[in-house]
Amino acid sequence: YVLAPLVCVYFLILYSYTVKILFAWEWPKGMVAWMILGFSTLGILTYATLHPFVMEGGKMRKIGAAFFTALLPQAGVLLWAACLRISDYGITEARYLLIAFGLWLVVTSLYFLIGKAKDLRLIPISLVAVSIAVSFGPWGMLSVSESSQIRRLERILQRNGILVQRRIVDVKGEVPD
Repeated sequence: YVLAPLVCVYFLILYSYTVKILFAWEWPKGMVAWMILGFSTLGILTYATLHPFVMEGGKMRKIGAAFFTALLPQAGVLLWAACLRISDYGITEARYLLIAFGLWLVVTSLYFLIGKAKDLRLIPISLVAVSIAVSFGPWGMLSVSESSQIRRLERILQRNGILVQRRIVDVKGEVPD
């Protein structure tokens, strides 16, 4: 009962901040996605703690549905913010994780909104599955991030005449920062 009001206050602050960002169309440098992830974590922990009361029905069931409904647009903002940074600077491990867990938030929210069972075990099981999936292989965060940053560096070097036909050449003149 203590966490629910905290989530509501954080929710109001986060939505106010999101409205400000959308009206000004001035995105902060990497901050909004982490705030949304914090809101989501606190909200999901609160939902899990209050789950027995939610399953009884009444007001708590509506609050649970309202939380996951409110989480969907925030997950969209998280994904949009991460995509903006990726388009500017490429994929890093942190941005890869933001995308992966943003998509996990969308799927989890839809499950708890649409699904009949609403089994809490889905949360830790799916988190472990996503964590393992993004950790290894050519689709893992390290491999994807490395190849993204290498491609970005190659494009910058080619644009400035430093990399020509995959060979580094001497540059005559000034290279822009």
